[in-house]
Amino acid sequence: MATHVDQDRRSSYTNLSYLSNHFERRRDPFRVIEAKTWELRKIFAHIRHQVFCEEHPEFYLTKYIDHFERDEHDAHAVHLLVLYEPLHMFIGGARVILPDHSRLGFGLPSLLAQDSQFLNNFPHDLSGFCELSRFNLVKDRMKIVRDHQLQGVASPDHPDVFRHLVRAVISTCIDHNLDGFLASLEEPLFRRSKQFFGVTLKKQGTPIEFHGKRQGGFIRIEDALKEVKEIDARIYHFFLEHHKNKRMEKYLPV
Repeated sequence: MATHVDQDRRSSYTNLSYLSNHFERRRDPFRVIEAKTWELRKIFAHIRHQVFCEEHPEFYLTKYIDHFERDEHDAHAVHLLVLYEPLHMFIGGARVILPDHSRLGFGLPSLLAQDSQFLNNFPHDLSGFCELSRFNLVKDRMKIVRDHQLQGVASPDHPDVFRHLVRAVISTCIDHNLDGFLASLEEPLFRRSKQFFGVTLKKQGTPIEFHGKRQGGFIRIEDALKEVKEIDARIYHFFLEHHKNKRMEKYLPV
């Protein structure tokens, strides 16, 4: 069981001691790469299978017999893999589904869902949004990471990893000139988005049945950058590290 000290250490970006320790490391052990090759895409599909099929066999026991989970949205998506460099091991990833203007609902699953929360009174232009999905870490692999880092029975939550994934998602939006991203999530993830990612997911509509009970949420990149800049400038510059030479006017907080 995590102690009170563990809870404090794992708390949000407002814990300045935690931030200082993170940003003063000589070498960050995590790296996010885009799965552009056929081999890396297979690794992503297998990780997806491990997280959502093997951990939930009651739903997926016979659906993906080749141990690779895929769907029709992969064709217009960016797949991100998290590498734990000290052990040369992929530990999780995320998928960013890009809007396809030739498809109904721009090809985004949350817009195609029955009773989609995003089709009524959404305050922004949906054509400028992508969709975040497949945001996952493999439990067994993260246990290996914890053991390697001598963390013992530390929290199952991993803010360092999440920070890298969030930066990669933001970078993907910037690379494709998008305004932000949306997602359909279980309720606890709205709380965790602030606690571990440092940004607030805004709720849209009411929960619907969509692979279980899920709530629509979204983040505009401009709002996310403004929020993290107010918390700590180091996070802000960390998120924008790969975009120093790009035109950023539409994203920079005023």
